[in-house]
Amino acid sequence: MKCVVGEQRYEIIDTPGMYSLMPITEEAVGRRILLHADPHVVVHVIIRAISNGLPMTLQLVEAGLPLAVVNIWMRPNIVSA
Repeated sequence: MKCVVGEQRYEIIDTPGMYSLMPITEEAVGRRILLHADPHVVVHVIIRAISNGLPMTLQLVEAGLPLAVVNIWMRPNIVSA
């Protein structure tokens, strides 16, 4: 998907389900994109507890990628009787 902000054009690439930069499984495709596309910024969205996404966050930092981390805490609905 492409978007325009002001006069600047950007391409947004979604690599869902990545938990590591290790090229072991389907993450190899996402790894190639991240390491060879020269991104303006990598937005790392963590859906659960931050500790689940921390290993990937550290790998992105170690790779020297420009990084923004978003932690979305999904609190379960609690219904009392």
